[in-house]
Amino acid sequence: MAATNQTVSSTTNLLGAVNIVLATIGERGVTNLTSPTAAKCAQVLRDATQELSNMNEWSWQYNIIPALSWSNENAYLGDIQRLKAITCNTTAIGTGSNSAGITTASNGFARVGYVNPPDFDSLPLVGYDDSTLNSGQGLVPRMYTAAGGYNTFRLNPYPTGAQGQAQIQFYVIKPLVSPTNPTDTFPMPERFLQLLYYRGSQVMCMQHLDDQNAAQFFMQQYQILTQQFRDRERNMPTDAATMFRYRRARLF
Repeated sequence: MAATNQTVSSTTNLLGAVNIVLATIGERGVTNLTSPTAAKCAQVLRDATQELSNMNEWSWQYNIIPALSWSNENAYLGDIQRLKAITCNTTAIGTGSNSAGITTASNGFARVGYVNPPDFDSLPLVGYDDSTLNSGQGLVPRMYTAAGGYNTFRLNPYPTGAQGQAQIQFYVIKPLVSPTNPTDTFPMPERFLQLLYYRGSQVMCMQHLDDQNAAQFFMQQYQILTQQFRDRERNMPTDAATMFRYRRARLF
């Protein structure tokens, strides 16, 4: 599978979303975000975007990317929310092992396994350049560990050439970036904006109108719709889906 750095965007911009929330709570619409009410509503929607990003791993946040840069065994991924997996395209790479006994799959996409830092450091680091890819040595990364941060990871063996580095794919959850300007759109499918409208209306009713009953109504709608989206669109492997809590289900 080739790396796919997909970008998802709504069609409604920040100013449009502010006007939808204001209309929902009975306030007059605006043509810009300079008034205190409009500015407050815009910030509420930005906060709701971050809340949505942190509450779940949505399927449309899932991306397959290459590393932005390499430094020896360290692969830097840039701004990500979470790493899910690493694979290496081993098609047409020869099989074999190196002096450390680290072997490779014969073809296809080999999964790179996670190990704890002490286990990672217990083996010697092995680098391989592009000349070894088709030489029969068959070196590919077989393990990885975190490198002291959320977006840098150490691999072993590790590629030193551009071709070998391009064969490593990182499966990540990308963070959501809140809109800043009135014409900025939201980094999510249009259907998810209803969640922001409910959450925005709830907060504005509570903080701007001091209407607790209306705020409670919108919060209930927000929670109901959030659960519907979680059940339908969260990024969860099939072997983890089960009707029995805390038990993993194997389908095959």
